[in-house]
Amino acid sequence: MRNTKYILTPLAQKWAKKAGRPDRAWAVSFHRLNDQGVLVLARSYFRSKSEAADFCAERKADKASMGNLAAGLSDDFKREALACADKLRPYGHTLTDAVDSFVRELELAGVSKTVSDAVNHLISATRASGCSDKHLRSLESILGAFVRAFGKAKVSTVRHQAIMAWLDGYRTKQGKPLAPVSFNTMRRYVSLLFSYAMDQDWATANPVRKVKQRKVKDRPLRLISPEDLRLILSAADEDLRPILAIQAFCPVRVAEAAALKWSDILPGGHLRIEASASKTGMRRTIPLRPALLRYLLKRRREGGFIYGGDNGATANTMGKQIKARVRSALPGVAWERNALRASSVSYRLAESQDLAATALEAGHTPDMLRRQYQQLTTPDEAVLWFAVDPENPHGEVIIMPKAKSRKAR
Repeated sequence: MRNTKYILTPLAQKWAKKAGRPDRAWAVSFHRLNDQGVLVLARSYFRSKSEAADFCAERKADKASMGNLAAGLSDDFKREALACADKLRPYGHTLTDAVDSFVRELELAGVSKTVSDAVNHLISATRASGCSDKHLRSLESILGAFVRAFGKAKVSTVRHQAIMAWLDGYRTKQGKPLAPVSFNTMRRYVSLLFSYAMDQDWATANPVRKVKQRKVKDRPLRLISPEDLRLILSAADEDLRPILAIQAFCPVRVAEAAALKWSDILPGGHLRIEASASKTGMRRTIPLRPALLRYLLKRRREGGFIYGGDNGATANTMGKQIKARVRSALPGVAWERNALRASSVSYRLAESQDLAATALEAGHTPDMLRRQYQQLTTPDEAVLWFAVDPENPHGEVIIMPKAKSRKAR
């Protein structure tokens, strides 16, 4: 719009009559602030001169009133307001937007919990939900470390940059930075905290979502051969061999195996994994092979744990014992914590060709089995694996032929 010296003055619009626009017979030009806080020239139209004059009178009164208000403001305040408006202009926001956002932050900080309090509430809620002990221990360990860094801060004020810096700067007991898997695990538990805080209206966003996960390179699983299994079982003493046999022929994790009791061997020939010991927090039962069931029943005791007697043993203690036995049987072998379980799952899948059934026994999802375990071995190798007798690992292997189907007469 062209500048004009006739500001807040009714001007007749001769063109309006010719154009048949009586609603634009009179016009008034005036200054106003646009959405970006910039002063621009605007114009309004009216049917009569009296309507235009009333509009001018109202605008002049507003201007005088604002002038009086502005006169009561200090020069420093005016300069600060103008400077703030200039900073907001590139982002398309006004001072009102900025103040409203800041007030919301203050209100949220007033009702928000500290990180320490939020963690305590989350752990209590998780414990009450009946999750697995392993999950609860991981929650307490990882969020305990987070509390040591951010405990006094309100959850609503923690930003993703601070979380990223904490994860990058975290060091293990050996003084090393977090490996990608550990980084992602800690990130997942911290994200769980902020999601819980959002559910409780202690925060409006989860800052962890802006922290990118680390890329994890898939390593091909190393399967134990049937002959290696014979050596491992032969090298194990009678205290450790039952657990090794269970892991070899049932897809049981080390942590799950450490929690097994003799009472978990069910009369029907199944092994029970309690929800409190399961990684997924769900109970499951696994069919026991005849040779394994026969071997376990011969050594079954009235009570206590299968490994560790009445008091049992931690998963780490048992894992170290297994690793030592394997290294004595197979010197120089690269041993993974759940290598027996991984082999058991792979051979079971090759034998059954049934993703759903194997996933149910393993406490996995079919998709996970398809990505990690499928096509790693053959049905023939699976037959040799499951033919190993834990009672006599180096004994002669007798593979019974499959019964021929008979036609009904």
